[in-house]
Amino acid sequence: MGARTSRRSHRSEQQRQRWSQIAIGVFLVLLMVLSIAQVSLNQDDGTTLAFGTTKFTRGAEGFTAKIAGVTHTYDFVPYSNSNGTLFFQNVQGGTVVLRHTPGAGQLLRDASFIALTFDPSVPATAAASLDYARFQLRKAFEGKALQTDGVIMNNSAYPDFPVIDCPSATTQIPVIKLVVANTTTGFANVTLNGTCLTILGDRLGIVAAKDYLLLAKDGVISDG
Repeated sequence: MGARTSRRSHRSEQQRQRWSQIAIGVFLVLLMVLSIAQVSLNQDDGTTLAFGTTKFTRGAEGFTAKIAGVTHTYDFVPYSNSNGTLFFQNVQGGTVVLRHTPGAGQLLRDASFIALTFDPSVPATAAASLDYARFQLRKAFEGKALQTDGVIMNNSAYPDFPVIDCPSATTQIPVIKLVVANTTTGFANVTLNGTCLTILGDRLGIVAAKDYLLLAKDGVISDG
């Protein structure tokens, strides 16, 4: 009994340390974004960008838009759409080319729960962006989060995280799978295979894809 209690305490301490690391990573990403934004927005704060019928207002914390009477904030917003390719930008002028297959928004709206999983072997240089995207998705889908954390393979850094991958996805519990590419070209691919959404992107692309999912869920971006 004492040994089991000790193991549980050890796992809890590991999990607590990991969440502390995630919180620090998210804070550093936000600090970086806001410090750059403060410089770039001195002359442009309050300008708007339109996509379809939705208007996004540029501010110190990103772009805001009122959707169904609720104000949302985004790090990246779309400014052009061409044959399944979306072009996103952030407040610093950084751009991401995002390619997607139809159906993500409808899948997320219909789901009873959502499982969020990621590649634990992410390069250290991209870990903060991945943790930030996971944190924001978890908040956005809080009411549907049955399994908010999983990994696509066993990893000693996440001993308590279950292995979740595309074969685990169902209509009731679709899977969002995050994989970081070790490049800096500003791209993201969002691929829907059955009920599994795989997001592959670089550091900027992962964050832009997070906003793509939120905008698709709210109907701002068409499923087609």
